Amino acid sequence: MRVLITGGTSGIERAVALLLGRTSIDVEVIGGRNQAKGAELAAAFENLLGALRFFPADLSSFEGINGALDEYLSQTEKLDAAFLNAGIFKKKAKLDDKGRDTAFIVNYLHRFIFARRLNTVLRASSAPRILINGSSNMALGIDVSQQVFGRRYAGTKGLTHALAANGFLTYWLNLKFNTGVPVQSISPGYVRTTMVEGGGFFMRLLSRLFAIEPEKAAVKIVHVLLDQGTLGIDGAFFDGTKEVGFRKGIAGEPEKFDQIWKLSLELAEMRR
Repeated sequence: MRVLITGGTSGIERAVALLLGRTSIDVEVIGGRNQAKGAELAAAFENLLGALRFFPADLSSFEGINGALDEYLSQTEKLDAAFLNAGIFKKKAKLDDKGRDTAFIVNYLHRFIFARRLNTVLRASSAPRILINGSSNMALGIDVSQQVFGRRYAGTKGLTHALAANGFLTYWLNLKFNTGVPVQSISPGYVRTTMVEGGGFFMRLLSRLFAIEPEKAAVKIVHVLLDQGTLGIDGAFFDGTKEVGFRKGIAGEPEKFDQIWKLSLELAEMRR
């Protein structure tokens, strides 16, 4: 079995990669510009049953995202599953030359692009799936105006916009377009990561009080990713390992997804 992970050199993604590797699953990591961390992950895989391929990439830029995907797809014919999890927290918006917030690119748009561009190699598998972390079962008041979506908000508000957008993508993608690849989302709980520790006071306080270690989160994620009982459930939201579904704010608003889809294509400079 072959699983792709985005941002797999630290935190939750690294823990998931190592757990998969221990069960003889081959892991492919896209993301993380730190070559030293990539080398550390590769060294850890030397004693595991699964193999590792690492593709360093800057997932905050479209050049980095598409460049890494071009290289990956040129070497890959079949993929069984993708865990899209790379994420960052920025207190202030940092815009690229076209006014797109770089944190939003990592936290949502890279998932949008990967879900679309990996479709062919995933469909070559007999049981493909995409699992998205960094989602929500609530819409959280997402603003889908062209001037705001992916452009204006940073910090906690920008992060909640990305969470909601990931929820809409998960629930509506196959209902609207029938890609042939089931898409699911998971919240493994509040996890103690460098992203959380680098957030504001409230995020750090929650981390001290409630956060679990990445290794505990990885157990939940791998369970959902590999469990045959969850394989055929498309558009699902998992709270830990329990499928709880999306609330009306997402599941009842197809017209809002239509707007999100249009804006996502525009921001990612992709055709339908």
